[in-house]
Parts: sequence; C-alpha cells; structure tokens
Amino acid sequence: AAAAARTPRAGDLFFQPLYNNRTVDNPVPERIYAAELNCRLTGPVVDFQAAFFAAMTLDGIETRTYYDDMASVYCDMAVTGVGRMSCGAEAAADIRLSYCWLLSLAASAGCYEYIRDPRVTVLSDVDNSAVDVQAVSRMGGCETGGAPQLTALAEIAWFGPKGWGCRASAGYAGRRYVEPMPLRRTDRIAGQGGITREFFDAFTRQERLPDAFTLDAALFKSFRFERSRLTASLMLRNLTGEADTVYGGYESLRVRRIRPGDDTLYAPHASRCTYAWPRSFYLTISYRF
Repeated sequence: AAAAARTPRAGDLFFQPLYNNRTVDNPVPERIYAAELNCRLTGPVVDFQAAFFAAMTLDGIETRTYYDDMASVYCDMAVTGVGRMSCGAEAAADIRLSYCWLLSLAASAGCYEYIRDPRVTVLSDVDNSAVDVQAVSRMGGCETGGAPQLTALAEIAWFGPKGWGCRASAGYAGRRYVEPMPLRRTDRIAGQGGITREFFDAFTRQERLPDAFTLDAALFKSFRFERSRLTASLMLRNLTGEADTVYGGYESLRVRRIRPGDDTLYAPHASRCTYAWPRSFYLTISYRF
C-alpha cells in the first residue's frame, strides 16, 4: 500500500511557459493512493503469478495551448482537479510442456476511468483575457484512454538443438477508448455548441475503439563462444497483414462550423487515431560478452 503527494510538473504550472509568466491559480499537490497484492507460485512444471491492484490520483493538473474555434483565438487552457481511478487483476503462467517446449499465457482485466469532474480555465494567448473560468467539465465516468481494459496473450516457444529456436504468439486487446478531452464537455462547448440533443451527445459521448488482434512469430539462432554469445533473430509482426488495426486515439480540441442557411451549428472534429504497423519484418543481431 502507498500514499504520496507530488508537485505538478513545471510545464503544467504555467499557461504558456515559453513567453508568459501567468501561473495556474491555487495549484495543489497531486495526491496518490495505491494498493497491490501479488501472488507467485513456482514449480517444476508451472510458474504462476497474479496481481490485484487499485490506484487513485486526485487533484491532477494539465495545461495545453490550442486554437479555440468558438472564440476564434489561440488560447491557453488549464485543467485542474483531475481525478482518476484504476483497478483490476492480471495473471501470467509459464508452462514447461517438455524439455524443448514452453507455453506462456497472460491475461488482465481492469477498469480505468475518470472519477471527478475537473475545472477548466481558458485564457486568450494574446492578452491573458478570460475566455472561460473554472468551467465544470463532464468528465466523471469517462474511460481513460491509452490502455486496453481487457488483454490476453498466448505464446508457444520451441528451443531446439544447436541454438535454434522459434516463437509464435497471439494477442488480444479489448475495451479500448479514445482519450477524452475536458474542454469538449464544458457548457461553453457542449452546452452552447451542441444546441440539439444529437450535437450535445456528439460532444460528450466517448468513442470506443474496436478490439484488436495480433499474430506474431520469430525465428532465432544462437552461437555460443567461450564467454560470449551471438544471436540472430528474424521477427515477423502482424502476420495477418491487417492494415486497419487502430493502435490508439484521442479526441480533437477543434470544433467544426456548419452553416445550413443563416444558422451556425457546431460539431466536434473526428477523433485522431494512430494505426498499428502492417505486416513487418525485423532482423536483429546481438552479441553478449
């Protein structure tokens, strides 16, 4: 178990540290509470380990600079009072099927989410005038992006004579979400910009990424000398050649203007996503002495 407090990063204490000395109002240390329980069992055939964990961070601070489409000016934004909760379990096992074969299994399940509605302050980058001050962002209940909440992995390895060996693995990642942006969930953006229920939901709804599957393989050969070893490995990633596997994503801070006739409507830009590499080959050579 652990409890700690840490000061914010220097870059998060200033709205624009390159040329502006304006600091975040009333900064406080970020509080961290965590607990973890580990279990490990070893035997002649199976090595097993499991962990149960929970962590909570409160009073986080984040700052960034962006172009505000609603105010039509470059702005500096500070998000204060960020709270996150992470909890879950993970387990892994190595099973020695024989002298040459090793089976490795791993899985995890967790819940990673924002547990508080932070406050958002937006200042004009031109003259420090207030665009929005201490606005409540509807972030409570949003999932934390960047980490899958369900994972599974299976790998089979063969260690043959004269230093030859190969591996094959399959992986799964599920319950993944884009990283939410606090600005989109304030009354100024979601309330005023999302004048219809559909547009309001578009600003506040968090996008879920599709589940991802991977299939990899590797072939390696080791050459042993007196006190050193030379290893050559050929790794093949994404054997299925899937070119549309989403690796991660985040919500955009930009807002689109839609003008049907004399009216002006606002809608969020699409999420920004990165994709995993297609079928790839890697050749590595290492020498240990």
